[in-house]
Amino acid sequence: MRMQQDCFEQFKQVTSNINNKSIIETHSEDVKKAFSYLYIINFISKKVELKRFFNTTYYNVSYSCLIECFTLLLEGYPRGSALVLRSSLENFVKSVIEVVGQGTYSINDRSYSVNRQTLDNIIENEYPEKYKALFKRTNAQMHNLYGKLSGLSHSLTPESQNNLLKFFSDISITSKDNIDTVVEKFLSILEYIFQASLLVARTSLEVWERGNLEEVVSFVFGKKRSASTLTLFTP
Repeated sequence: MRMQQDCFEQFKQVTSNINNKSIIETHSEDVKKAFSYLYIINFISKKVELKRFFNTTYYNVSYSCLIECFTLLLEGYPRGSALVLRSSLENFVKSVIEVVGQGTYSINDRSYSVNRQTLDNIIENEYPEKYKALFKRTNAQMHNLYGKLSGLSHSLTPESQNNLLKFFSDISITSKDNIDTVVEKFLSILEYIFQASLLVARTSLEVWERGNLEEVVSFVFGKKRSASTLTLFTP
């Protein structure tokens, strides 16, 4: 209950600083859900017993990008938000490779697809069987969304590609469809990053008190998803 109240108070404070309130009003529940994910991801990454799983420059950049994405989206810049969201995914996967691979797997600076395959290899080689299917599926889902975000962040009409004035005009237009699309993709990526973060920290979470773990997963997951997650992390 204290976490819920703290999250709510922080949400009010953060959104009070947003100049354009229209997206907060039209996407109220989604915005609150997104902030809840941001809150709980930050919560687990700062826990003393879990810090070592998130103590990388890649992770810090990834989380900063999530915050920036949230702000840009609420201010009505969906293309910019999508671009920053891609960067968050890129850096998050690199962080996972560094942490879970324990420095024995190389990180590709340019290719997300190569890093996705490297992470699959790590999961196959380093993880207990019961975690493999979920972790690989989450990795594939992140890769799929990365491709979709690439198309959105670079989408321009044929006219704007060839006309400077039309380019600036297109950039300034806030499309409802683009806002809806990025909100949807943002929530999915937050879900996958949270799920992957739990899997990265699984050796510590396996020995957590069940009540503490339940409080964390139920913060954003429903009853059925929370129950299956608790079962998965039971030693």
